[in-house]
Amino acid sequence: MGIRINNRECAWGDIKIYFLGYQIRASRAISYNPTKEKEAVIASGRDPWAIQHGGYKYEGSVTVLQSALDRMEEIAKAAGYAGILDVDADIIVSYSIDGSLVNMDRVVSASFTGWTKSASQDTKFMEVELPFIALGVETNI
Repeated sequence: MGIRINNRECAWGDIKIYFLGYQIRASRAISYNPTKEKEAVIASGRDPWAIQHGGYKYEGSVTVLQSALDRMEEIAKAAGYAGILDVDADIIVSYSIDGSLVNMDRVVSASFTGWTKSASQDTKFMEVELPFIALGVETNI
C-alpha cells in the first residue's frame, strides 16, 4: 500500500471498505485507479514538442465473497434501488494500524458495471469481482 507508520505498512487486515454505509466484511480485494489522458504533441523535428493533457478517468473493482454480494444487493434494494447495478454511491476505504485510523480514501459516485458468479468442482468459496467506474477519487480525506 505504501502508507508507513513507525516502519509498519498497512496490510489487508488494516483495510475496511464501506458501501452505502455497510462495511463489506467479506471483501477479498479492492483496486481503484485514476488515469489522465495525455498525448505527446509532435511538431517539427523528431522529438515531441509538448505534452497535451486531456480528461480524467476513474475505474476499479471490489472483489467480495458471494455472501457479501447478496448482502449488498439487499442493502441496495432496501435503499430503493433495483440492485447494486443501479446504485451510484461513494465507496469509502479506510486504512488503520493497531486500530488507529491512518487515512481514508473516497471513490466518488462509484457505479458497478456488472458481476459474474461462477464456481467449479473444487471451489471452496465463491469470489465475485465487481468492476466499477466512478466520478473521482479523493485521497487522504
